[in-house]
Amino acid sequence: VSVTVNPANTPPPPAPTACSNQGIVAVGATASASLPSTPPTLAIDGRTDTMWNSGAGAPQYITLDLGATYNLTKLCLFVTMTPDGQVNHLVQVGSTPDSVSTVATVNKVLYNGQWEEVALNATGRYVRIYTQQTPSWVAWAEIKAFGTQSNNNPPPPPTGCLTGSVVLTSSN
Repeated sequence: VSVTVNPANTPPPPAPTACSNQGIVAVGATASASLPSTPPTLAIDGRTDTMWNSGAGAPQYITLDLGATYNLTKLCLFVTMTPDGQVNHLVQVGSTPDSVSTVATVNKVLYNGQWEEVALNATGRYVRIYTQQTPSWVAWAEIKAFGTQSNNNPPPPPTGCLTGSVVLTSSN
């Protein structure tokens, strides 16, 4: 007879490999606060060995600028916190940083070094993770958004064409 004991605080297995795929490349990130050596751009640098750290407890937020409007289907968050514990994060999406609204919540126990997948059905350019509760300082090692670019984006001007206005005058 074989008995396997699983301690109550054993972290869950890593998220499916979908989080290791390349997501939408965010063009920028801002935050409510940051330590000087851990700016918010470190949460979108494609590396899980760097992080944004607010240097403070909740409430705090980080906002990603995706550079264009996307139909978002998923968000992957690489957790960096010690100790592990109960969190409450609001995932907010909008067309401007000032017009985000809550589209999902993460209210559960999370573990340091875990990928957390959040299903989304939202459209926007800006994605904010607003942390209301955490057992540690608010920080993220990596944040990836997934989805398809929306057709609501104006197309760029054709290459080689001038933009602006032209005034024609007659010399007669």
